[in-house]
Amino acid sequence: MPQIRRIRQRSGPVLRLGVLGGTFNPVHLGHLVNAAVALDDLRLDLVLFVPAKAPVHKAPDNVVTPDDRYEMLVRATAGNARFEVSRMELDREDPSYSIITVRDLALDYPGAEIFLLIGADSFNELHTWREYRELLSLSTLAVLARPGSVPGNSALEEAGASYVLIQNPIIEISSTDIRNRIRAGRSIRYMVTDGVAEYIRERGLYED
Repeated sequence: MPQIRRIRQRSGPVLRLGVLGGTFNPVHLGHLVNAAVALDDLRLDLVLFVPAKAPVHKAPDNVVTPDDRYEMLVRATAGNARFEVSRMELDREDPSYSIITVRDLALDYPGAEIFLLIGADSFNELHTWREYRELLSLSTLAVLARPGSVPGNSALEEAGASYVLIQNPIIEISSTDIRNRIRAGRSIRYMVTDGVAEYIRERGLYED
């Protein structure tokens, strides 16, 4: 197994930036809880939510417009000064990959320590990502627990990767289930924030 990195104590005004990417179709309470746990566990100054314009590692399933997903994230994170939402991938003309985003963030936040928040399932296939070795050199992997996935990747071990395990709770909420419930006319209360639920109703998102 790759070596588990010990989180360094802060010795100066170095920004500790968590980056949570995804389709967020829609964003739900599981995303927010995991981000909040990472914020505390890693002593982050900021968690940046980076919605993807289009998923590059999986086929889209009823993905609503980038602007809709961005607005839902803005509403979901409102009120937490240490949560921010970025349009950097949405406004990028070329296909977005994590390495491009992390490179841009390293320029936007000079000297910051970047923690890439990923699920255990993504960690196990990260060696298939574009220019993953450079990605490992630019960021610390912060691995979130996922149902049925145990972190383990021999290719990353050979690449000298290190990572941090986040002790997040397993929350059985998925965007797919939320979309299915909406199509079936069922309640999504307590699965998304009230602001997100209101936006989905106003826009008629995910309905047949």
